[in-house]
Amino acid sequence: MRLHRCVPLIAIAIFCGHGTAQEDLLTRKLAEELKTECNGEHNFRVCTNALYLHGMGNNDDLALQTLSDHESPQVRKLYQIGKSLPDDGFWKQVALAGAPQIDCRRELPAALGRHFAFDPEALSNAADDSSKNVFLSLSDLLRSLTTISGENAVQIRNAEADVYRYCFFNDPVTLFAAVKKTLGR
Repeated sequence: MRLHRCVPLIAIAIFCGHGTAQEDLLTRKLAEELKTECNGEHNFRVCTNALYLHGMGNNDDLALQTLSDHESPQVRKLYQIGKSLPDDGFWKQVALAGAPQIDCRRELPAALGRHFAFDPEALSNAADDSSKNVFLSLSDLLRSLTTISGENAVQIRNAEADVYRYCFFNDPVTLFAAVKKTLGR
């Protein structure tokens, strides 16, 4: 007798779950594409520049064009659809760029210490820009990683970038508080 009262609730739960699955498919596809896109030598700079343009607040269309200029029509359409995600969802996916889950409490201080050793000015710029726009601040950190040279430079750059990307995606406020702490601010 009471089962008929539960049927509408079950239907609503199934419907809501279906909507979430659709969003998950988009997010998953964006993550796959952006991981490939943003970790290559040239494309790392392209993604970083797109984040910079988005962070400057000038023109998201220009930032999107920078990101997708060399892409296939299917990927361009995917990015265009992704750009409509609420709360900077697309740009958060660009920032994450497929970075693996890490322990930010353990990895971030070490990455910032290494970064300070080779480019303290980038940390200072990131700390200053964090009050303007967190994407601009993240681009400061990522841009300076392109100056790493030597043996295994690309692997080192990607490993450091993964720390910043995941910690940014997880909690940008904590990331930039750690940057400021590294600088004694």
